Amino acid sequence: MPQSDSMILFEGKYSVRLEYSKDFLIVHLPYCNKFSKEVFQDMQFRLDDWDRFAKVLGFNGIYAAIDPDNYKMKRLLGMLEFKYQGHSDKMDVYRYASGN
Repeated sequence: MPQSDSMILFEGKYSVRLEYSKDFLIVHLPYCNKFSKEVFQDMQFRLDDWDRFAKVLGFNGIYAAIDPDNYKMKRLLGMLEFKYQGHSDKMDVYRYASGN
């Protein structure tokens, strides 16, 4: 995998870390204090904004990479309209598709 940097993009009831390079943008969800409908709707709103921003910068969109055995995260990504793209570096890779 190419060299990348990261930064905390959002901290509140949940945290989002953005990993980035000249080739990709990947979101990570380090923690979620308590998942609720409000948190889910906030995630949807922010992802739409971040996806539009990524596309303005010339990226294909936002990706998420998760452990293939993390079924809770797979379910969340599906609910947030991420689509499976393949497997890389022992991780399942998904692309955010809602903003398309």
